[in-house]
Amino acid sequence: MPDAHAAAHGNVAAHRNIVYATAERFGPPVRVTSERVVASAVQCPQVPGLLEQAMGTGSVTMNEDCLTLNVFAPTSAASNAPTALPVLVWIHGGAFTNGTANASWYDGSNLAARGCVVVTV
Repeated sequence: MPDAHAAAHGNVAAHRNIVYATAERFGPPVRVTSERVVASAVQCPQVPGLLEQAMGTGSVTMNEDCLTLNVFAPTSAASNAPTALPVLVWIHGGAFTNGTANASWYDGSNLAARGCVVVTV
């Protein structure tokens, strides 16, 4: 599985495709080991939804290994500043049949630029 990536743009750090668990088909999630923390998570089992059709994202590829999350934070959050920041955890809907937290319209950079930590699952 290819590695995930982290990037800083302006005052926002984006950490994408962080693996939080693994699972065999139809099995329960298993805590991830340290050597398998990041992965390319642009594929997940799903059918095209109405939102994808309306937003014009085109076809979506599929892969069952999709227990990943993304973290968007102000770059200042990495410092040792004692300031507490609000955290928004967002889990996309989709009834386990469609959708993904990796869709471009769910990018948390805008809120992170305003001082919020955003986690999308």
